[in-house]
Amino acid sequence: MAAAGRARGGGRGGARGGAAGGAGGAGGARARGRGARGAAGARGAAGAPAGDWVGASLAGLGAGGPGADGGGALPGGVREGAGARARELGPPRRRAEAWKFTDAGHLTARPLAPRPPPAPALAGAATAQAGARGLAQDGPGCQVVVLDGRVVGVEGVGEAGVRVECLGAGDGGLDVSGLGAASGSRGGVFAQLNSAGAPDAAVVDVPAGVAAAGPLHILYLSSPADGEAGTATSCPRCLIRLGDGARLEVVEEFAALGGTDEGSYFVNAVTEIELGVGAELRLTYVGDDAPRATHIKGTYVNQAEDSNFSLLEARVGGSLSRHELDIDQQGPATQTRMRHLLLAGDGQLHDLHSHLELAHVEGEADQLHKCIATHPSSRGVFDGSVNVGQQAQQTDAGQLTKNLLLSKGATVNAKPNLKIIADDVACTHGCTVAALDAEQIFYMKQRGISEEAANSTLVQAFSNEILMEIPFPALEKRVSGAVSQSLAGFVNAVTI
Repeated sequence: MAAAGRARGGGRGGARGGAAGGAGGAGGARARGRGARGAAGARGAAGAPAGDWVGASLAGLGAGGPGADGGGALPGGVREGAGARARELGPPRRRAEAWKFTDAGHLTARPLAPRPPPAPALAGAATAQAGARGLAQDGPGCQVVVLDGRVVGVEGVGEAGVRVECLGAGDGGLDVSGLGAASGSRGGVFAQLNSAGAPDAAVVDVPAGVAAAGPLHILYLSSPADGEAGTATSCPRCLIRLGDGARLEVVEEFAALGGTDEGSYFVNAVTEIELGVGAELRLTYVGDDAPRATHIKGTYVNQAEDSNFSLLEARVGGSLSRHELDIDQQGPATQTRMRHLLLAGDGQLHDLHSHLELAHVEGEADQLHKCIATHPSSRGVFDGSVNVGQQAQQTDAGQLTKNLLLSKGATVNAKPNLKIIADDVACTHGCTVAALDAEQIFYMKQRGISEEAANSTLVQAFSNEILMEIPFPALEKRVSGAVSQSLAGFVNAVTI
């Protein structure tokens, strides 16, 4: 089944799909304007009364940190504002639109508690693993290693023209301008809890006019948290600032320490990005957590005039992962490109909530989201909103979500939202939710290709449209291997 819409001027459209297919049409969108915007969690739960879980989590995450008052590493004003906002938002609830299809009950059953500082042996194991997972052919290259929310290693950044400083190191002279601003105003409750309790933060700066040599690889590793008090939570934090005309490639990769599939943990990460005039950032985000892990990430991007932001996202691991992506084009002639691949296997749920704000002339945006659900218990969620304001004339924006169901009972809930107030724009969006094409399989079988090989070929072709864009061979090999491993055993699935 498929649904697609095209709007010029003040049109609206929407699409929504489930296990049985997609449905859409004019008037189906629930687009939100700037007044109601923010991260998905913030829009969905605003006004909810605070619960004991929020207060207890704030108390737990903020205790025993490196701050001057014993709290988290972020400045006191940021932490106080985040705490107040978290109480205002309240815990995530299924009756809130933003959490309608994602159950976070296992996170709210107990208060969130901080991870202890990693022992030296664990920190050593993390840096060794990072060396083996580097992007460069001859070593780790330009790399930052984060273990359980704390920076434990920085390698080769000076040679690349990148400056990286760590808030947890207690450097009172560190420039923290912009830290917590975007997430504080647009983030949901988990982003606020990160701000209140993050024990460290990596601050990445590229000066104006500098094109960084080589990519910056930020490797976030997590150790098993079984047996720790409460819901043991790591809060990795990163701020990336590019001066006017600066250029940088960044890889954010999340994985388990030692590559083990044992144990469970909760990662609650936030990345804020500030792009100067004419700056360019290419971000690759990979989630390959342990099977029992829970992973929630907020990414908040501010783009100045003529800047270019490109995101390539691939998520395979974890039992539940959710990405709250919020991008604000704050000047004319701004370009945004997004590519997402989510692969949900047995018992997995992968959720993407994205919001893009276009408020200036000649903005460009292009988003392609793909989700593969392989098992009757697999679930995918996509809620993508694009808001084209009245001043955003001559905007060119496209949004497409394509979802593949490989098993009866697999479910994808897809809801592209488009709101257009400007009258001189070219905007498109569309949605498909379907099984493998029986005619294509029949065609391949007639040419001597087995049904298993036909299934595998079609699924690989579907995913490779995204995977082939990963610009680093070592990373592409890791991600493709994880995708192939997850798909093994499902290529023989009966088509719906």
